[in-house]
Amino acid sequence: MSGQHFSKPITIFIKQKSVLAYIASKCLHTNKAAIVLGSYIFIYGCNKEQFIANTKWFNHELQHVHQYQQLGFVIFISKYIYYSFKYGYYLNPFEVDARNHELKRANIFANVRIK
Repeated sequence: MSGQHFSKPITIFIKQKSVLAYIASKCLHTNKAAIVLGSYIFIYGCNKEQFIANTKWFNHELQHVHQYQQLGFVIFISKYIYYSFKYGYYLNPFEVDARNHELKRANIFANVRIK
């Protein structure tokens, strides 16, 4: 997982005021949250511009998009849920990998189109 980036152009979709992300924010005891499903990033607690401007958070979620691309939707979701039960949210290997990508320079994701 580590050290990867988007080699060909990809379009991601950011959905604001997401009920799914709202539920995640309550589970994580925070006022902002994002959940990625495939190439869709569902956010709560901020608008699209604020989310994109938060490079650390944006890179974290983009790494989850990349993880979906690498493994496919069903395999990623299955492994993510399994790892969450086995290790918990913070030690889930997918979350650890995404946190490791938070400080990457923005040009690593230069091939990303946002809608």
